[in-house]
Amino acid sequence: GACRAPSQKPYWEAHVDQDNKQAYDYSALVYFEDGGVDFEGGALIFEDGETILPRRGRLVAFSSGPENGHRVARVERGARTALALWFTCVQPE
Repeated sequence: GACRAPSQKPYWEAHVDQDNKQAYDYSALVYFEDGGVDFEGGALIFEDGETILPRRGRLVAFSSGPENGHRVARVERGARTALALWFTCVQPE
Protein backbone atom coordinates (compact mmCIF):
# COMPACT_ATOMS: atom_id res chain seq x y z
CA GLY A 1 0.00 0.00 0.00
CA ALA A 2 0.94 3.62 -0.35
CA CYS A 3 2.51 5.35 2.65
CA ARG A 4 0.42 8.44 3.29
CA ALA A 5 -2.03 9.99 5.72
CA PRO A 6 -5.65 9.12 4.85
CA SER A 7 -6.41 12.68 3.68
CA GLN A 8 -3.41 12.93 1.34
CA LYS A 9 -3.33 12.17 -2.36
CA PRO A 10 -0.96 9.51 -3.69
CA TYR A 11 2.52 10.97 -4.21
CA TRP A 12 2.28 10.62 -8.01
CA GLU A 13 -0.74 12.96 -8.21
CA ALA A 14 -0.12 16.70 -8.50
CA HIS A 15 -0.54 18.53 -5.20
CA VAL A 16 0.36 21.64 -3.21
CA ASP A 17 1.99 20.99 0.18
CA GLN A 18 0.19 23.93 1.79
CA ASP A 19 -3.12 22.19 1.03
CA ASN A 20 -2.07 19.46 3.49
CA LYS A 21 -1.30 21.96 6.25
CA GLN A 22 -1.92 25.70 5.85
CA ALA A 23 1.03 26.56 8.14
CA TYR A 24 3.58 25.09 5.69
CA ASP A 25 5.61 27.95 4.23
CA TYR A 26 8.59 25.99 2.88
CA SER A 27 9.09 22.36 1.91
CA ALA A 28 12.36 20.46 1.59
CA LEU A 29 13.60 16.98 0.67
CA VAL A 30 16.95 15.32 1.30
CA TYR A 31 17.49 12.24 -0.85
CA PHE A 32 19.16 9.09 0.50
CA GLU A 33 19.68 7.21 -2.79
CA ASP A 34 20.48 7.90 -6.42
CA GLY A 35 17.62 7.71 -8.90
CA GLY A 36 18.49 5.53 -11.88
CA VAL A 37 20.93 3.52 -9.78
CA ASP A 38 19.22 2.45 -6.55
CA PHE A 39 15.69 2.82 -7.95
CA GLU A 40 13.87 3.80 -11.15
CA GLY A 41 11.39 6.68 -11.33
CA GLY A 42 10.81 8.98 -8.38
CA ALA A 43 11.74 12.31 -9.99
CA LEU A 44 10.22 15.43 -8.42
CA ILE A 45 8.20 17.17 -11.15
CA PHE A 46 6.89 20.71 -10.74
CA GLU A 47 3.82 21.91 -12.63
CA ASP A 48 5.98 24.31 -14.67
CA GLY A 49 7.86 21.29 -16.05
CA GLU A 50 11.03 21.58 -13.97
CA THR A 51 12.19 18.09 -13.01
CA ILE A 52 14.57 17.28 -10.17
CA LEU A 53 16.32 13.91 -10.29
CA PRO A 54 17.03 12.32 -6.90
CA ARG A 55 20.72 12.17 -6.00
CA ARG A 56 22.14 10.94 -2.70
CA GLY A 57 22.60 13.93 -0.38
CA ARG A 58 20.76 16.39 -2.64
CA LEU A 59 18.69 18.99 -0.79
CA VAL A 60 15.70 20.44 -2.63
CA ALA A 61 13.83 23.33 -0.99
CA PHE A 62 10.88 25.34 -2.29
CA SER A 63 7.98 27.44 -1.08
CA SER A 64 4.95 25.31 -0.17
CA GLY A 65 2.20 27.35 -1.85
CA PRO A 66 0.32 27.03 -5.14
CA GLU A 67 3.27 28.52 -7.05
CA ASN A 68 5.02 25.16 -6.55
CA GLY A 69 2.47 22.50 -7.34
CA HIS A 70 4.30 19.23 -7.91
CA ARG A 71 4.17 15.46 -8.04
CA VAL A 72 6.62 12.58 -7.87
CA ALA A 73 6.98 10.16 -10.76
CA ARG A 74 5.95 6.65 -9.77
CA VAL A 75 8.80 4.50 -8.51
CA GLU A 76 9.07 1.57 -10.93
CA ARG A 77 11.93 -0.36 -9.31
CA GLY A 78 13.50 -0.34 -5.85
CA ALA A 79 12.65 2.15 -3.12
CA ARG A 80 13.04 5.93 -3.07
CA THR A 81 13.70 7.22 0.43
CA ALA A 82 14.02 10.83 1.42
CA LEU A 83 13.73 13.00 4.48
CA ALA A 84 10.75 15.33 3.96
CA LEU A 85 10.70 18.58 5.94
CA TRP A 86 8.21 21.42 6.22
CA PHE A 87 8.88 24.81 7.76
CA THR A 88 6.60 27.57 8.98
CA CYS A 89 7.21 31.27 9.52
CA VAL A 90 4.22 31.59 11.86
CA GLN A 91 5.15 32.18 15.50
CA PRO A 92 3.22 30.11 18.05
CA GLU A 93 0.79 32.13 20.12
